[in-house]
Order: sequence, then C-alpha cells, then structure tokens
Amino acid sequence: MLCRFNFLRFSAARILILLAALMFCFAEKSYAEELDPIAATYFTLPPDTQIIPIEKLRPTEKFTAAEISAVKHNIRLAKIGKKLLLNPLIVVERGDGTYAVFEGSEILAAMKELGTKNLPVIVKPYPYQKGVKNIKDLYALNEAAEEEYKALMQTLQEELGGELKMRPYIKKKERVREKTRIEYGGDYSYVTDMWAASLLYPDEESLLAVFEEIKQRDDVIWINDRWNNPLPQGYRDIQLCMILSNGAVIELQLHHRSFFEANVTVIHHIYEFTRSNMKKPKMQECIQRAQDCQKILHDSSLNGKFDALDEATKKELAALTLKLSEQTSPKKAAAVLDELEEFLRDNLTDEEYDLAA
Repeated sequence: MLCRFNFLRFSAARILILLAALMFCFAEKSYAEELDPIAATYFTLPPDTQIIPIEKLRPTEKFTAAEISAVKHNIRLAKIGKKLLLNPLIVVERGDGTYAVFEGSEILAAMKELGTKNLPVIVKPYPYQKGVKNIKDLYALNEAAEEEYKALMQTLQEELGGELKMRPYIKKKERVREKTRIEYGGDYSYVTDMWAASLLYPDEESLLAVFEEIKQRDDVIWINDRWNNPLPQGYRDIQLCMILSNGAVIELQLHHRSFFEANVTVIHHIYEFTRSNMKKPKMQECIQRAQDCQKILHDSSLNGKFDALDEATKKELAALTLKLSEQTSPKKAAAVLDELEEFLRDNLTDEEYDLAA
C-alpha cells in the first residue's frame, strides 16, 4: 500500500511538472507568434514578457554610435549561437499609452535600424532609480544631481513660461523613510521626489497647452494627469517624473495658480489633519467633515471665490485650518470644524453644498 501511495505521489508530481513545462512552452510560442520575426531571432522571452510596438517605446538613456554598433555586433553573434540572446527591455508605462525605456535604449535604437516593428519588454509599475539599494544610495545619487535639477527647472520656465516654485532642499530623511515604508515596501529606488518643483499658470487653457508640449520630451518618463482625473476630494494637478543624466528621477507638477495658493496656504493643513488621524476609528466622522471642507476649498480656488477673498479673510481661514491640523481628539476637532464650516458657509459656499448648519 505504501509503495502504491509513493508511486501515485511520484506520478502526480511528474504530471504537474509536465503541465508546467507545457504551459511555459505555450507561453513562449504565443510570444514568438506575436513578436516581429526580426526581433524573435535575438531575444529570450520570459513568462512576464509583453510585446510592444516600437513606435510606443521612448529612450531615456543616452548612448553613442559605438554602443549601437556593439549591440549590432552582439546581435549577429547571438543569431549564430556564439552569444547569449538578449533580455527584454525594461520599461515603465508613461501614462499616455507610451513606454519609457529604463534599460535597453541602445538596443531599441539598434533594432529600429534593423527594421523591427515591435520588441519584447518587461513592464515595471513605476519609475525607479537604477543602482539604488538603500537610503545612502538614494541620497548620493540625488545630491549629485542637484545642479542639473536646478538648471533644468530654470530652462523649462524659460521655454514654457509660468511661475516657478522650487523646493530649495532635498527631501528630509524622516519623510523618505516613512514614505518608503508605507508606499514602496521598503524599496528606496522608487522615491522619485527627492527634488520637486512646480510651474504655476493663471488658467486652465495655458496649463493644458504646456502639458501638451512638455509631455513630448523623452526625459518625461511618467505622467499622472490628476487635472482631468482629480482625486475624490477635488485635488487636481499634473504630476510628471523626469529623469536626469545620472539616472536620478525628479518630480515636476503643473498647477493652476489659484489652486496652488489655496493648497499651500490652507488646504494642506486639512490634509495633514486627515493623514495624521486616518487610523483612529473615533475620528472618522471628523475626517469626513474635513474632506467635505477640502472639496469646497478646491472648487472655490477654481471658480474665483478664493481669489476674491481679501488678505485678512484668507489669513483667518489659514489660521482655522492650521488649528484643525493640530487636533488629535474628536471633541476638539469637531469644535474647530464647526468654526470652519461656518466660515465656509459665510464666505465661499453656495446652496449646492451640504454642510451641517
């Protein structure tokens, strides 16, 4: 009986191995059928490979004619079995239907010259910085990029207009560690806002015109269009990641000027209140009320009502939201929210908003 059991277990294991092998073969076959015959000769096709039309791939790395020649030489050797086949390109989806090539830009150039119509790629979920293994690597890479970052932002302002706002210091370590732990599972290579800047425009028309122009640049590697797809509480901007010559990735945001002013002076305090109290069950009602206020402030910054406030009234509003950001108990937070809601009813809201009277 024991022998029969071992035989059955051995047979089942063999069947599973055979099934896995067949599935892998079918996967390889389907990729090969989709891939351009020119490229199919030269690349390996791991299971997570995707096939992307070559016109949708945008280089991010600088390379020389000599490097392209070397790729072509290796391709010829691979074809006759004297060199290992090439791995798929590593890319990130930019957010506009195209892909930024993070590893393999010189291969892309060589394959274009050979006339291939598509290429195999591995798609990463978010921009990253090559060679960054820990926080020390992250700071070394970005500190070395400071002057290039500042020069690039000045150049963009000269070319695209707008009012430039630059964070004058590198992101602080405490915030980097917190963000990496919460958002990136401990992977420091994904922290792409060590340097950050904003370009401000007076109206939606000029903002969107600049967006159409800047997204054509190859150094723009990721686009998050939160203007046409705002967050639930009404926050909107256009968030871009740009890659520098040493591989550091920085953040640039395009803003509506009034919207930016309202966020920096007032709305940011509400965000800090919700972020710091989000995990407290007894604060959920206050958080919902705060988010309702946040949406009203976002809307008023776009419809002209925030701009119409005099400076004294804006300072009163900023003081109220700052006071809210300091609250940690439901009772005290509710009292401040009562004041804030009354202020909004008196100065910014229409009857369409449902704030408790």
